[in-house]
Amino acid sequence: MGRSRTPHPPRRRRATHPHGVRDVRRLVACVGFAVAATSSGCATEVAPVVVATTTTTAIPGPPTGRVVVLAATPIAPAVERLAGAFTQLNPGVEVVVTPGSAKGLVNQVAGGLMGDVFVSIGRDAVDLLAIDGHLAAEPLVFGSNPLVLVVPPGNPEAVAGLADLADPNRAVALCSLDSACGKAADSALMRAGLTVSPEVLATDGETVVEAIATGRASVGLAYRTDATAAVSSLALDVDLRATV
Repeated sequence: MGRSRTPHPPRRRRATHPHGVRDVRRLVACVGFAVAATSSGCATEVAPVVVATTTTTAIPGPPTGRVVVLAATPIAPAVERLAGAFTQLNPGVEVVVTPGSAKGLVNQVAGGLMGDVFVSIGRDAVDLLAIDGHLAAEPLVFGSNPLVLVVPPGNPEAVAGLADLADPNRAVALCSLDSACGKAADSALMRAGLTVSPEVLATDGETVVEAIATGRASVGLAYRTDATAAVSSLALDVDLRATV
């Protein structure tokens, strides 16, 4: 600050990677997930306008352009809300949220899907992007999403805690171990010293919730963001949170 600079027209930055993911921290800084911005700006197509003043200091104008967020399905609604709040404050910027399974989004990125930020639960998907050279900055943890016990409305079987999942008379729904939800659930059960044989093995937390809502299972584990009005949710008697 305080240095004299000559205003110049904003420049568009092109993707530096053939698969098009440009900077995983840009939108994180933009929509309030974190407070630190990168030197490259909010997004590839969001260019600050430099306005000349009567002094020697250049003042950046409001951002404009389009930002694409690739978000894992369980946290896509939260990302949508944050994006909406951001665009209210910055009407010149369009934020497009593309939801999908974390693995599916990783595969699409490898196939050329363009995006400015990748938001996932846990590190597995992000690590895959890093290994393949698709990240332009270090991953940033900005929040957590707790696991909850999911039961039918009113909790008719009086489920009280995690130990109830080990009851062989209960139909349990869990996420498969190849998902972030499943790994988090497995960690919770291991910490509690419980062995559970699920009736329903789901691909994600939303499918667990669907199994409870339709009566295929009487209790399950899912992320709090997956729980809907069709079911009830109970806080776990152990504190286990997945970072995002």
